Amino acid sequence: MTPLRIRAVNTAVDSENKIHDDRVAARFGFRAGLVPGVTVYGYLAAAVLEHFGERWLQNGAIDVRFHQPVYEGEEVEVTSEPESSHRLRVAIAGCFRDRVDSR
Repeated sequence: MTPLRIRAVNTAVDSENKIHDDRVAARFGFRAGLVPGVTVYGYLAAAVLEHFGERWLQNGAIDVRFHQPVYEGEEVEVTSEPESSHRLRVAIAGCFRDRVDSR
């Protein structure tokens, strides 16, 4: 399968969960507000749907573990690799770029 490249969007900047806010996330050691897990899950699910089709929506399952944050504006790449006829390993990796200040 061709990798899926997506520019990540933080859809929860104004959420009650303030870890999505840049200032609060920075206090916890992150470089910016985190893109919500449900959004990242959606990026992964797109690859699963491409592989298994809509039948996966009716009786499929997905086990997701987040190992690192995804930030607003990052270009992420979703890859998948079949493990068997009914299992697929899906991964997401970022093309991490720090914000650059031209001052």
